[in-house]
Amino acid sequence: MQDEGLDTYDAILALGYTADDRDYTAAAQMLHALGLTRVAVLSNNPDKAAQLERLGVAVTERVPTAVHLSPRTRATWPPRLGVAPIRSTYRKR
Repeated sequence: MQDEGLDTYDAILALGYTADDRDYTAAAQMLHALGLTRVAVLSNNPDKAAQLERLGVAVTERVPTAVHLSPRTRATWPPRLGVAPIRSTYRKR
């Protein structure tokens, strides 16, 4: 599908999946098994923090990470996911 011009996001939707099917239940279970009830999360994905909170893990902080955008990704970046790039660091070689 990407060979036909669809970006990853649109290809996933065309295949009938939702935009982000990731499930953090196993991560929450591992944290609980380690006795951890509070965490800081390095992520640009607000859903990750929300899922962990719903699963009983208090998220004390969500620290965004850099998103490296090429000229093409910058033009097609899907802010529709609720994940915002912080900066563009793409450099041509």
